[in-house]
Amino acid sequence: MKTIYTIICLLILIVSQQVVYAQQPLAQQAFTVFEQHCLDCHGEFGSYSDVLTIKHKDLIEDRSVIPGQPDASELYLRLLSDTDSGSQMPLGQEPLDAEAIATIQRWIEAGAPDWEAIPKPKRRFITTEAMLTAIHTHVTSLTAFDRSFARYFTLTHLYNAGATDDNLRAYRNALSKLVNSLSWGAEVIKPTPIDQEQTIFYIDLRHYEWDIKSDKWYKIEQAYPYGVQLKSSTYTTLCQETDCELPFVRADWFIATASLPPLYHEILDLPKTDKELETQLEVNVAENLKNAPGVRVWRAGFNESGVSVNNRIVERHKSRYGAYWKSYDFAENVGTQNIFTHPLNFTHDGGEIIFNLPNGLQAYYLSTATGDRLDEAPINIVSNTGARDPVVRNGLSCMGCHTEGMKTFEDQVRPVIEQNRNSSYDKAQALRLYAEKPKMDTLVRGDIARYRQAIEAAGGVFGGSEPIQQLVKQFEGPLDAAHTAAEVGLETDDFLQKIRENRVLQNAGLLVLGVENGTVKRDAWESQFGTVISVLNIGEYVGTYANMVLIPAGEFQMRSNEDYDGEKPLHTVYVESFYIDKYKVTNAQYKKFLDANPKWRKEEHSIDLDYSGPYYLRYWNGNTYPKGQGDYPVNDVSHFAAIAYAQWTGKRLPTEAEWEKAASVGLAGHSEWCLTEDGEMRIGYLENNSVEARLLDGGDSDFLNGFRCVKDSIPNLGKYNKELSPSHTPTTENIIVSLPKETSISSGNIVSKNMVLIPAGEFQMGNDDSDAWDYEKPVHTVYVDAFYIDKYEVTNAQYKAFVDANPQWHKDQIRDKYHDGNYLKHWDGNNYPHGQGNHPVVYISWYAAMAYAQSVGKRLPTEAEWEKAARGKLTGQKYPWGNSIDSSKANYASDATTPVGNYAPNGYGLYDMAGNVWEWCLDEFNAVFYSISPRRNPLSGTGTAEWVMNNFLSLKAPRVLRGSPGFAEYVRVAHRVKYNPVDTFSLLGFRCARSVKP
Repeated sequence: MKTIYTIICLLILIVSQQVVYAQQPLAQQAFTVFEQHCLDCHGEFGSYSDVLTIKHKDLIEDRSVIPGQPDASELYLRLLSDTDSGSQMPLGQEPLDAEAIATIQRWIEAGAPDWEAIPKPKRRFITTEAMLTAIHTHVTSLTAFDRSFARYFTLTHLYNAGATDDNLRAYRNALSKLVNSLSWGAEVIKPTPIDQEQTIFYIDLRHYEWDIKSDKWYKIEQAYPYGVQLKSSTYTTLCQETDCELPFVRADWFIATASLPPLYHEILDLPKTDKELETQLEVNVAENLKNAPGVRVWRAGFNESGVSVNNRIVERHKSRYGAYWKSYDFAENVGTQNIFTHPLNFTHDGGEIIFNLPNGLQAYYLSTATGDRLDEAPINIVSNTGARDPVVRNGLSCMGCHTEGMKTFEDQVRPVIEQNRNSSYDKAQALRLYAEKPKMDTLVRGDIARYRQAIEAAGGVFGGSEPIQQLVKQFEGPLDAAHTAAEVGLETDDFLQKIRENRVLQNAGLLVLGVENGTVKRDAWESQFGTVISVLNIGEYVGTYANMVLIPAGEFQMRSNEDYDGEKPLHTVYVESFYIDKYKVTNAQYKKFLDANPKWRKEEHSIDLDYSGPYYLRYWNGNTYPKGQGDYPVNDVSHFAAIAYAQWTGKRLPTEAEWEKAASVGLAGHSEWCLTEDGEMRIGYLENNSVEARLLDGGDSDFLNGFRCVKDSIPNLGKYNKELSPSHTPTTENIIVSLPKETSISSGNIVSKNMVLIPAGEFQMGNDDSDAWDYEKPVHTVYVDAFYIDKYEVTNAQYKAFVDANPQWHKDQIRDKYHDGNYLKHWDGNNYPHGQGNHPVVYISWYAAMAYAQSVGKRLPTEAEWEKAARGKLTGQKYPWGNSIDSSKANYASDATTPVGNYAPNGYGLYDMAGNVWEWCLDEFNAVFYSISPRRNPLSGTGTAEWVMNNFLSLKAPRVLRGSPGFAEYVRVAHRVKYNPVDTFSLLGFRCARSVKP
């Protein structure tokens, strides 16, 4: 009996297994339908996974699928048509064909068998050499010319670590979306998989214009913390074929890093100010608002938006590639921040810019009220409401909010304007600007359609949540043994065995990986990655933390030497964690910097002497360090040169506190440049076990002056990412100029010789008096940032030093298009009139004045700066000294110049701000500019001051002259006239200015 029972049980088991096996092909067929049509939206990492997740267990538990009953299963019904629960699926796509729907029907009728229960073949572990071979095979399939533009992203380590197919699919889509969102190319080009498993993706740098302006891949290499020069002949050949140090990087790291500043800004080449961006995109905001409301610009306003609880204004401008949206955000809603009472002349606190790239995708830009670029927005202005991290960060946060392109909105301002019978603003202009609803809706729909077409071409999903954000969180999460092993190219058991056998790996904190559910934090793993590579003898670590040491966060006693008051008192300091170079920068390392940046070379550099000092690299022979001293620390380096090197490597100099904390546990030797947060230049050195510091000029070069670099640890990325290098970088082809030896300029925050600091603040600009010309009106309040301006007008002697150093600006060599034929008319050849070296140089065109200013690391003053400086702290007075004038106060109504400084200075200590000669300003002349002038740092014309300086030879518009030497009625501070940039005459000269912040 027992035997018969056993046989019956075996028969039942066999039959049941046969049923299961019979159902498995059907389950796989159903999953194939889902995979092809549904998982991008409803996979585990899909854009609509929060609404529905295509996982077998979830479908059954939430009763989207009722086994055996397709007509009662919501999932099946929505494949057929709309239901009360929602629209037909797949949303926004063509319905499934009849065969696919029939497959889902049969699957449900068969009891909805679980495709996840089907045994899957074990993945073949892809070795590092196999990955290299696949890449090399692809590279050699390209033409020799094309190979240097080939680069690769890899997901091989995630595949080896057991990442789900769903996860890998999400990474592929996210990589395509991000690469194309960082592209200035005209088309969407998806990265191409080159291996059967689709874990290696090829891109051509030229498709995204990553080869233009600067090498974007080099920026990626600099930021990459997992760089390894592998011990493989295949790798060596691959580097040679592609002409780069790191031909591939991990896609998960790239997605997590390039979606955020600073790399997001660097790859897109986003400039420092919104004005520069607008110039790049050919958007003239001021002119559009003045001349083209309803034609090139449309505006709307509302009480609340998704990121701000206060008022918001949005403004759409036409741009080179489609739309340029600019938002204005506010910290409060009263006074001039009430957009309903001030729809035209409001005062905002910051904003977001969204603009179309050439391929139709969107790029993002956060800015301050003055237009300066931000990495993240102030949380009191905008925030990610309800998120664990509420900070809005450029790039990633914006992508997460705008998965449907532009968000729709309802304007609330136009109805208020229409009802206002007694407006204090130009009501007609406001109605032209604030668009009627049908017009604005049409514009928004068009922008959404453009974005949708582009995102779908990139393989992404329109709408829903942003998968990139989910993948960034995944990357930043802890790593288990499988993932850490895969990142170094090993199988899990092999890696754990090596940890158990090696004390260095154990001391690196990796023993925890062998514990059940043991993990390491991403930053801890990253800090030890170079050590792991070295111990395993995989290759030479060349990542961002190569030859650096992690100094942990914490307090220490910042010591002082009793001999120097500047080092007292002893005090407790807390410093965040940071990485610092093990060694000082060597001669060989510094030579690589010089080879890539010729302007910093000893003999050939175009950097001003105040930036490099007279003893810069004094022991080098030209561009070659002393024989046999490649691994010696580089010395005779100025502070500015050290900063330039650090920025070139993606690092920075240490703050004094960081240096001293690191020094207290082992640094010693010659002096090293440091950088305090306020930008002071210091040298820290260790002597007799006492850490000291002394203040030096940033241009000093001395045989003791060397340096080492630091890099922020992961929680602090970008904290010190400031532009601290010299701003003087001549870029115009035929105006590369050298520094006149007689001229001294500003270095950082050190006030230069013969310049005066004009403090930041407001003043009343213009003149409403009866004797004022129309374009001196109206009087208006202007705020100007602090700046330096020359005490004196530029003299003949100074200008001769300039033309001696720059023959292209000689009287007989200057190009005709840069003057009117009378350039330096009063000079005899290349010599100024005898005895007039201290007279202001005249017969100078605007182009020549700009070239001189650029050569000394300065610029011309803006018109607002000039007038503020000329007023000499006085308000409402006609002249720099008051309301009366006579020949004792200025040289006017005369045909001859006098030596500079011949009359008393004004209240700022500036000479000849009225009389002697006319002076060129930076601004384009605009007769009505005062009526539309921005309140802060106005500059009439195209671009920022920096942009104008970099592009002045191509500008043709008339410019502003100030400081008339004519009759008394013209010597007024507010008087302004218009001249063409080629014009010269006997009383036309200039003086220079310089921004406080480079």
